[in-house]
Amino acid sequence: MHLKFVAIAAAGIALAVPAGACPTSNGNTLSCGSYTISGYHNAKNSALNAGASSTELAIGMLETDSMSSNYTYGDGKSGDSANFGFMKNNWYMYRVSCSQFAGQGSAQWNNGASANNNYGNAVNYCNQCINHFGWTSFWEVQRGGQGRIGNWNADTDEYYQAVNWIQQQISNNNSWHDDVRYWVSVPAI
Repeated sequence: MHLKFVAIAAAGIALAVPAGACPTSNGNTLSCGSYTISGYHNAKNSALNAGASSTELAIGMLETDSMSSNYTYGDGKSGDSANFGFMKNNWYMYRVSCSQFAGQGSAQWNNGASANNNYGNAVNYCNQCINHFGWTSFWEVQRGGQGRIGNWNADTDEYYQAVNWIQQQISNNNSWHDDVRYWVSVPAI
C-alpha cells in the first residue's frame, strides 16, 4: 500500500493515510480506483483548455469513461431529464440557467445537444448552472433533476463524495494532463 503523509499544521503532527483511500458516504465505503486510457490526456486537455475547473473535470471523469459525449443521445432520456456534454448536465439545468436557452421548455430539450462534443459550450453551460443554482442545489439537480431541489439525500451525497474524491486525486497526484482516469462506482440513474 502506498502511503501519503498529510501534515496537520495546527497540531504539528504528520499522519500516514492511504493514498487515494476510497470515499465514504452515509457510512459506506464506495468502490473506487484508477486506470490508464491511451490518449485520455487529449480529453483532459480539451476540457481544461475550455476552462473546466478541477470539479468539472472530475464530473466528466465520473460520468463517462471517455470524458466525451459519445454515449446514447440524451443519455437515453428526453425532456428535462436528457443529459448533454461530457459532464452529462440535464436539460432542466440548462434551460433554467443558461442565457442561450432562456424561455425554452422541456419540449426543446434537443437544443441541449449543442454541448455534445463541444467542451467550450459544456463548460460554459455548466458554469451558468452553478452560478444559477449555487453549489448545494447544483449537486441536487445534477443528480436528481428539478424534483431533487432542496432534498439532499443519500444518492446526492454519494455522487458529491465521488466527484470530490476524483477532484482530490487529480489535484493530489498532479494528474491534469496524463492518461489516468479516476473512477468511483456510483449507480447510474
